Amino acid sequence: MRSQASAGLKLQWTSDGPHEWIARLSWSPDGREIASASKARGIHLWDAQSGKLRLTIPLPRYHIYSAVWSPDGTVLASSQDDRFIRLWNPKTGEMIREIEAYSQAEADTQRQRRLELLEKLRKKAIAPSRTGEPTGADDADEVVPNYVSVMGLAYSPSGGHLAWGDEFGVRVWFTSSSAPVVLRGQDEVISVAWSPDGRFIAATSYNASLCIFDTHDMTLRHRIQASYGAALGWSPDGKLVVSALGSDIGVWDAESGQLVRVLEGHTAHPRALTFSPDGTLLASKAGSHSGDIEDAGKTTVLFTDNRVLIWRTDTWNVCGAIYDPPGGYIHAGLAFSPTSPSLAMSAANDKVIKVWRLDRKRLLEVPPPPTAVYYRNAKVALIGDSGVGKSGLALVLTGRKFAPTESTHARKVRLLKAQRIQVSGEIREIREMVLWDLAGQPGYRLIHQLHLEDISV
Repeated sequence: MRSQASAGLKLQWTSDGPHEWIARLSWSPDGREIASASKARGIHLWDAQSGKLRLTIPLPRYHIYSAVWSPDGTVLASSQDDRFIRLWNPKTGEMIREIEAYSQAEADTQRQRRLELLEKLRKKAIAPSRTGEPTGADDADEVVPNYVSVMGLAYSPSGGHLAWGDEFGVRVWFTSSSAPVVLRGQDEVISVAWSPDGRFIAATSYNASLCIFDTHDMTLRHRIQASYGAALGWSPDGKLVVSALGSDIGVWDAESGQLVRVLEGHTAHPRALTFSPDGTLLASKAGSHSGDIEDAGKTTVLFTDNRVLIWRTDTWNVCGAIYDPPGGYIHAGLAFSPTSPSLAMSAANDKVIKVWRLDRKRLLEVPPPPTAVYYRNAKVALIGDSGVGKSGLALVLTGRKFAPTESTHARKVRLLKAQRIQVSGEIREIREMVLWDLAGQPGYRLIHQLHLEDISV
């Protein structure tokens, strides 16, 4: 399947395989090889220059979620649909060690939870697996075999620790010890990422939260409301962490946990995020997923976005795009090379690998869009019985002279305050505080209740 891309992006090669869903791509530290974790019952190592398959490490598991390199490139660690982490010799493919990710008792508990979930899914028309793979209820046993699994996996920058996530939390294993330390506060973990400076561990989960742990005392630093999914990344300086926020991308300050930017551009959930080594670019990959929209009832629709977007991080504008048939799984492969201006991605419905060469000069020369102006507001509501003076109070709050008024019908909206803020660079934001004067007659109260969740005060 042919991809299209904007100026500044040139396709280097397309792999012959693995022809099965790819969950993650990882470059070796020297940039010479790419490891792919997929549903092809093995880990594949590809020559980064030619795209030729160099080595297959057989691993007879249904799902292999991660294959990550140690910082010195001498070890490849994998996580899959069982309760073990395996360490491999990337030159020979021989297994070095098998680590128990969690106990058999915990595995039994997880298995029981999965069976209960499966039983609930049998009663519905569609039985989606926890991996995000759409399935039919009739073959639920076949497509959800991984009652026990470890999805997220990451080496510390020093290589002295491994972090992984499972049903019960994030665990940190000291490579010189035998038992991992459990970090409580985030369960049903999907992705784990270590900050480049080693200070924090970030984790996403099925409970739609992003957690940041402090590695100094192994405690939960921030719990942030985000979206469930595998998309997770750190800026090279360790100051920013990015994850999915609906169909947008949230950018948070790791130290404070504050949301500093929302990147709008995708029309479906981002499934993978990665920064370039110098931090000047951010790549994001979306896909397709189903979701409910509220209308007269509830309608399930398919959201699709076939793009990988390239963002410049000085202005957070899109400067490039790759168009490719999207996949529908919660995971996707996307990674910048650590040594060259190249980007690897899962393509053709996440079943092959494509590597693109980036011309940074051309990408950064892309004219920015007209000065971006964002809008944000806060709604203040006056609520009370009819005839008690709410509308008169609204006049005073908005800087007008008090005067007797007739009873309000429906609602009146008045502007309390407006500001134009220079956020950064060419980005401006209009901020307004608006006052909702809600009618107090009993007939309107039910209607007003539908909008109370939009109110700040």
